[in-house]
Amino acid sequence: MLAGPGLPFALVTMVLTPAVAVLVWRRAYSWYRVLTVAAIGSLVVAWGSGQSPYLLPGRLTIGQAIAPPATQAVLLVIAAVLVAVVVPAMGLLYYLDQRSALESPEA
Repeated sequence: MLAGPGLPFALVTMVLTPAVAVLVWRRAYSWYRVLTVAAIGSLVVAWGSGQSPYLLPGRLTIGQAIAPPATQAVLLVIAAVLVAVVVPAMGLLYYLDQRSALESPEA
């Protein structure tokens, strides 16, 4: 991870992590979420590129672990159905929450 294609992402993680800590310590909450997502995403990309082309170092490559085309097609259909169900539901939830329509009536 610290040599090769993962190095830039590891360096970004090493810079952003203390920056996030400083922002939280100073209670400057405007950018800490964005920087946290960037730091964690960069760490995951660094780890993945450091492992490439292996899933299990020295034992299992990505090409050996890939699913058959029929399985991939089924998974794509399932993912499309999930997106079609979850995205509108989350949109409705966000819409109702922004208009305070989810608050329970006072008894």
